Amino acid sequence: MATEERLNKYIVLAAGVSRRAADEMIRGGRVTVNGVLSTDPGLLWVPGRDEVRLDARTLVPVSEEKIYVMLHKPDNVMTTMKDKEGRSTVATMVGALSTRIFPVGRLDYHTTGLLLLTNDGDLAYKLTHPRFGVEKSYIAKVMGVPNRACLNVLRKGLEVDGEMTNPALITFIEHREGKAWVSIKIAEGRYHQIRKMFDAIGHRVMKLRRVSVGTLELGGLDTGEWRYLTGKEVRELVAYVDAREKEAKLAGPPVKRVAHPKRVETMGEKARLAQKSASGSKKPKKAVKEDDETVEKKSAKPNPRKAAGPVKGIKAGKFGKPKPSSRKPTRDSKSGGAAKAAGAGKATRPSGKGGTPSSPRKSASTGAPRKSGPAGSSRSGGSSSGAPRARTRPESASKAPRSRPKPESGPGGPKRSTNPRKKRPSSDD
Repeated sequence: MATEERLNKYIVLAAGVSRRAADEMIRGGRVTVNGVLSTDPGLLWVPGRDEVRLDARTLVPVSEEKIYVMLHKPDNVMTTMKDKEGRSTVATMVGALSTRIFPVGRLDYHTTGLLLLTNDGDLAYKLTHPRFGVEKSYIAKVMGVPNRACLNVLRKGLEVDGEMTNPALITFIEHREGKAWVSIKIAEGRYHQIRKMFDAIGHRVMKLRRVSVGTLELGGLDTGEWRYLTGKEVRELVAYVDAREKEAKLAGPPVKRVAHPKRVETMGEKARLAQKSASGSKKPKKAVKEDDETVEKKSAKPNPRKAAGPVKGIKAGKFGKPKPSSRKPTRDSKSGGAAKAAGAGKATRPSGKGGTPSSPRKSASTGAPRKSGPAGSSRSGGSSSGAPRARTRPESASKAPRSRPKPESGPGGPKRSTNPRKKRPSSDD
């Protein structure tokens, strides 16, 4: 069974023109197939059965020899066969060969390194199409020294021109005089992709060189020189491309990675934000409207109990924090301020025999004498000497002088204070 071929491909081989020129010839009505005008560059025809003519002249099929050339592209050279602005191109560096060749893929104007030129269209298609994922390695000289976090961003992939990049293999080589050399391997080739990736992390690419494509390596080829590939290099490259094609068929159509909603804040963006804040160009915050309930809560009066301070019976401890007192409040602390003022000027009850007043007890915590209250008002039991214990008040509630008032003396000895409550029996009674 005869093999079908595309019409534009046959015109390229028979007329020795580029693919674009062949398409223009076909669309211009200069090509006929079996006497019928054809304007479709992708028309399939069978060599040996169909007749193809260009400008009414029969084209004879030719057998083309495959050529593979490796070029070390220098800086300031266009990756094209012709340039309208008259700049230097890769075609002028290779020169005229026995057959026409074209560059496989593109290198930027200022990017140097390995560039493959060939006339094998099938191999060139598989090497450049992103579906096959042919790996290409570069060495980038960047401004500054990227840290591990920035390199991890490149390894995981980041957003470039609204699309996420595939994970890349990053290797830090060295750094010197504020500059770093980083090796990066990717399986895609967008426009200025590597330069945009390093710009996103705040490190501008100063120089970029491609060192390998698939199984091909630049090696010791000097800048501006070129050579033919060996038979072994061609076989290894074709086997590598065929393996990638099989993997692509098993994997199915590629899944497009969606850009992460969170933006990666790079060092360059942080510096710009810091400069904006320092220059005072920060946008003012928008006023937030408050509902009636929030306004009512804010306008509520404060709690008077909280504003009054600590509760009575609590004294300030270390560092101004309130702590509970070790003494229990007496009956006077529970009564009102009038009762405390009335009992402040009353004398203490003298002890049983001899009529001598009992000596004031000292506080266990401070060593100061305790203040006595009205006689017979103490709820505690008698002492070991038989005299009832004098009632005391807490220091915080007492405002009377520290000296104990002397008991009033009468004709029959010291005058006892009257107490409406029933007197407790003493041990002497």
